[in-house]
Amino acid sequence: MPRHPPPLRLLLWRLRVPLTALAFLACGTVAVAALRPAPEPSVAVVVAARALEPGTELEDRDVRLARWPERLVPHGAPSSADLVVGRTLAVEVPAGAPLLPGVVADDALWAGAPSGAVAAPVRLADAEFAQMLRAGDRVDVLAVAHEGGPADRLARGALVLRGPAREEEGGGGLFGGGAGGASSGLVILAVTEHEAASIAEHTASSAVVAVLVQ
Repeated sequence: MPRHPPPLRLLLWRLRVPLTALAFLACGTVAVAALRPAPEPSVAVVVAARALEPGTELEDRDVRLARWPERLVPHGAPSSADLVVGRTLAVEVPAGAPLLPGVVADDALWAGAPSGAVAAPVRLADAEFAQMLRAGDRVDVLAVAHEGGPADRLARGALVLRGPAREEEGGGGLFGGGAGGASSGLVILAVTEHEAASIAEHTASSAVVAVLVQ
């Protein structure tokens, strides 16, 4: 009588094609995993959670932590929200931008600001004069109606927290590239809340100018 193969051997013979395919697939998966580069090192960076205006005193809701490739992290970028919460922005910051030194006002400058001072963005009519201003300078802020007339003093001895940025040609902005561009005339001043309100009221109807004081 003819001998029949054992059931297990018969089953393996019938499954030889799919088993071979599975073996090749497993080998391919292992090879791809071995060739895949290791994940790039990343670090935590504190960024703006939303678009923020100059003079904003940062709160927890204004910032968040983002993971950035280590090679792309700008020098001085904070890695903890505690380093920036409670401090004041010196410039406008788009959502997702890192809160670098210079973007946040220098705490040392605030020592010379009056008690209860706020950081107010002031766009001066004379952009060339604004370009001469440096952090630590003191200015009086005046408003002159566009149709002429006497000047109104809006702030006295205001502390310059940041001089004007340069507006890049082509709309590079604060974090854009490119060289050249003209001064924006926008400076950040430490003023009282009353002075900040007065400056805001006169900006639309008057030319706002500043004079250096001792």
